[in-house]
Amino acid sequence: SAYVTVENVTIKGSTSSQWGIILDSTNNAVIRNVKINNVYYGINGKGGTNRNYYVCDNILEGKGAVWPKTDSSVWDYEGIVLTGSGHVVCHNRLSGFGDAMGLNQNTDIPNRADDFYRNDIVWTGDNAIEFDYGERNIRAYENRFTNAGNNPVSFQPLWGGPAYAFRNVIFNSQAGPYKLN
Repeated sequence: SAYVTVENVTIKGSTSSQWGIILDSTNNAVIRNVKINNVYYGINGKGGTNRNYYVCDNILEGKGAVWPKTDSSVWDYEGIVLTGSGHVVCHNRLSGFGDAMGLNQNTDIPNRADDFYRNDIVWTGDNAIEFDYGERNIRAYENRFTNAGNNPVSFQPLWGGPAYAFRNVIFNSQAGPYKLN
């Protein structure tokens, strides 16, 4: 698919798939002003060949991670997870997921040139953002990460680089600010 726009929609709960929105092999998708709540998983953009997503101005409220529960039983609930290149994820508010935002290893093209900025992570059971499996020019800036179960910013593993995390504000992290394993 190409040039898909989902805008001004509320999604409450989910069926057996447990995802609010699934994008698979999509280019130039826009998800804007969407409210997703009472789901275990928010936006899944990790299947196939994905380019140029614009995921901004959304509210995602998961039911998988309830603060302060941060054990491994909540780590796999994902808020926004993407693969591919050219994505912009901005001005979103997320709570109740294990990993609030990030990349995934199941990609047909490398994770490159992806920006995550000015997002507000209210609480998360594991990482606020995972740059895991990023290849190059991955950026997280001016985000606010509050109540993170583990390291708010994960770079484990990073394939190549550079990856940037700057001007982010981190409050109340259970572990250190960065995972650099």
